[in-house]
Amino acid sequence: KLELKKFCKWCKKHTLHKEAKIGR
Repeated sequence: KLELKKFCKWCKKHTLHKEAKIGR
C-alpha cells in the first residue's frame, strides 16, 4: 500500500504539471 501512496503522489504531481501545460 505504501507503493500506491508513492504513485498517488507522483500522479498528483504529473496531473498538476499537465494542468499547467494546458493552462499555458
